[in-house]
Amino acid sequence: MMAAKVGTGIVAELGSMRISDEIDALEVMGIDSMTFLCATRLLAAWLVLPFMYIAAVGAGFYASYLAVVQQIGDVSSGGFFLIFWMFQNPPDLLYSVIKGMTMATAIVLVGCYYGYNAGGGPVGVGTATAKSDGPQHRARAPDRDARHTGLLGRQSARPHRRLSGCAFRGHPGTLPAIRAPSGPRRDLRRLRRALLGRSP
Repeated sequence: MMAAKVGTGIVAELGSMRISDEIDALEVMGIDSMTFLCATRLLAAWLVLPFMYIAAVGAGFYASYLAVVQQIGDVSSGGFFLIFWMFQNPPDLLYSVIKGMTMATAIVLVGCYYGYNAGGGPVGVGTATAKSDGPQHRARAPDRDARHTGLLGRQSARPHRRLSGCAFRGHPGTLPAIRAPSGPRRDLRRLRRALLGRSP
């Protein structure tokens, strides 16, 4: 959301200032336009986003409380908070804030770069906005990789079981997530037969 809303907004704003010669006017008055326009936006992001991020995390926790305790009603309030505080880890919250601020910094820097260097009239501003969208979304790639590899948090250790040559991750008695085996198509057929309870 920040990449689509804030990042492209910075590009459009700075790009329109560039093509309307407002940035050149700042340079003529002896004002460092890079510091005045770009550094202030980055500083504003650093000041505001940590509090917004923590507020969003708190809103997510409150929404889970409303859904589990109030709406579904299968868990009491005391039981919910017992399990909730049992699994809270302050370093994880700190790492999460650092990760969010790193991605926010990258998004703001990319937006400032493309907006500050825009040119070619309104079409050039639109082109710069479109070009900035790719790097801004790639700035969130570490978040996706971290969720899959557990680099920024502890993964729960799940037992590995073998069934007909296929690796399973999960707890006994549940339908586990299956990592498809490498090899020819007959391995996938063997996997299907194993799930249906037939002999391979």
